Amino acid sequence: MSRTGEGAIELPQDYPPPRHMLRDLGIRIERAGDAICASLDVVPELCGRSGALRAGVLATLADVCAGECAARAGRPSWVATTSLSLQLGRRVGEGVVNARPSVLRRSRSRVVVEVDLQSLDGAQPRPLGLATVAFSLLPARGPIQTVDNWEREAPTSFALPDSGLTAPFAESIGARVLDAARGEVELTISAYNGNSLGAAQGGALATLVDLASESAVNSAAGEEWITTDFTVHFLSLGRQGPLRTSARLLRQDDSGARLRVEIRDAGAGDRLITVATSAAGPLA
Repeated sequence: MSRTGEGAIELPQDYPPPRHMLRDLGIRIERAGDAICASLDVVPELCGRSGALRAGVLATLADVCAGECAARAGRPSWVATTSLSLQLGRRVGEGVVNARPSVLRRSRSRVVVEVDLQSLDGAQPRPLGLATVAFSLLPARGPIQTVDNWEREAPTSFALPDSGLTAPFAESIGARVLDAARGEVELTISAYNGNSLGAAQGGALATLVDLASESAVNSAAGEEWITTDFTVHFLSLGRQGPLRTSARLLRQDDSGARLRVEIRDAGAGDRLITVATSAAGPLA
C-alpha cells in the first residue's frame, strides 16, 4: 500500500500488508464450509485503562469476520462497510474472544451480517455481545478484490513471526487525544491503519469513536467510564487525513451516558465521513 500524496493511499496490492493493525491484533480465522469463526487473544495492549477489552477492538474483530462472510455472499462484487452496531452484555479482560458471523440479508446492493461474540475465559464459552454489520456491494477492483479466495477452508492467521503490539492498540494505530473534554481525537491515515479500498480501516474508525466517547465522558464524570455499545455509520471513505473526532454528551446520569460522535476528514475540507451514537457506563 503506497501513498499517492499527502494523506492519500493507493489500493494495496497485498492486504493486509506486512505491518498492519490486523496482523498485530493476531486475528485467526477458521472455516468449515460456509461457517466462519474469527478469534483473538485478549492481551493488556487491547484493553483500556479499566482493564477491559476495548469496544473498538471487538468492533474490528466483528468487521473482519463479517467482511469475509459478506464477500462470500456478495461475490463477484466487493464489499464496503456502511454501518456497524455493537452491543456488549459484559466486560472481559482475559482469555480468548470468538466471533461467528451469519448473513441476515443479501440483496442486489447490500449484505447485512450478524456477529455473535463469545469469550473463552473459562471452561465454557460465555456470551459477550452482538454486532450487526451492513455492507454495500461494489464492483471489484484490483487483484485483492477480484481473486476468489473464499473457497479455502484452511485456518488463517493474520500474524507474522514479528507481529504483535508493543503499545496500547489505540496508540499503535496512531490515535492521539487532542482535547479530552471535547472528545477530540486525531488519526493520520497510513498503510498500518488502512483498508483494501485505500482508506482508513473500519475498525480504526470504530476505535476512534470508542476513544472519543471515553475521553469526553470521563472528563465530564471525573472518573473512569468505558464504552458499552455504539452504532457507527460510515458516510464516506476517509482517504486524506488527518481524521478528527468530536463528541457531544446527549445524556448523563449515575447509570450511564449517551453521546454523539463525528469523524471528519481535515484533508478533504473537513468532510463528515462518520457519525455515531455511543453509550458509556461506570465501572462496576
